[in-house]
Amino acid sequence: MNATIHTQITHESETQRQYPRFNMPSRVSLNGKEYEVKNLSTGGVALLNVEKGFARKNKISIDLKLPFSEFFLGITLSAEVQYYNSADKILGCQFVDLGQEQISFLNYAIKSFIAGDIVTSEKILNIASRNNFTKVRSHKSNNTPVSSFKRQLPGLLLVLLIGILIATIIAGNLYSSIFIVNAENAAVMGPTIAVNAKIEGVYISQLDPGLTLVQQNQVIGTVTPVGVGTSIAIQSPCNCYIAKTHTVSGELISQSQQIMSLLPMDAKPWIIAEIDPTKAKKIGSDSLAAISIFGSKTNYTGHVVSMESPLSDTRLSGNKTVLAKIIPDQKLPVDFVNRMAVVTFAIY
Repeated sequence: MNATIHTQITHESETQRQYPRFNMPSRVSLNGKEYEVKNLSTGGVALLNVEKGFARKNKISIDLKLPFSEFFLGITLSAEVQYYNSADKILGCQFVDLGQEQISFLNYAIKSFIAGDIVTSEKILNIASRNNFTKVRSHKSNNTPVSSFKRQLPGLLLVLLIGILIATIIAGNLYSSIFIVNAENAAVMGPTIAVNAKIEGVYISQLDPGLTLVQQNQVIGTVTPVGVGTSIAIQSPCNCYIAKTHTVSGELISQSQQIMSLLPMDAKPWIIAEIDPTKAKKIGSDSLAAISIFGSKTNYTGHVVSMESPLSDTRLSGNKTVLAKIIPDQKLPVDFVNRMAVVTFAIY
């Protein structure tokens, strides 16, 4: 068995990777799709046949599944994209922000695989069946049964611990499937104001590079007609954050072309979450939404104020999912707009 396990370990130098990787049969759910795992370690995971590239350093949430013959063990993990090999369609991710229970689960699964307590049968994991009991030797001494029991005790405790771990994980998965709904995607949204050109001409920016705030009536730029004509100044309609710049200084633009998107400083952002239609019916206006926003250590809560049909035009991924608008119970900073978020709903 040791020879088999050694062939499933990928060895690399310390400069290449900090953790040894193992070819354990497992799968990962990411953005509503399931991918086969190329290799797994306590530090990260590599996925096969990933059609779409992911930007490096982006944080994602994945569901790791270890398939057994009659059931599977699953755990949700936070990861950061390290690379994407478009030629081989391989996505490499590093685990981040893991809790103690998540780290213990990964360590226990991998150590059990190395020790041979978990073995593979094609692409299914099995708990190895071992004879941990030996026949009691026939001795006249009364101390023999006690010595035999002491030898058996570690094996019995190991079996008991494995049973408790499996029961706990199954109970956790059952609880999550009944009482928790996870949004497939979510993002912070806000009321943006479009600034458009009034005439056709050459746009010249009047803002300093790197500026993120503009005051009401501040000159954003000018548009000068080609040929004969007077330049027209474009002013900010509010005290706003610059959400996005759509044109480049010196560019020839047409009339009504959008130059900039602004976000009022006193705006109250909200959350838009994508939910599987089969699970959306479990969510009501009284369902509590737990919200985590990338780049923030603060945990927020909120409540659903509206839900759009999957037949309407989705705005986040283009999938036929239900869009839920969530108003946070706490005011979100305006600069959170366009950040990705993780949303879960408690339905009990």
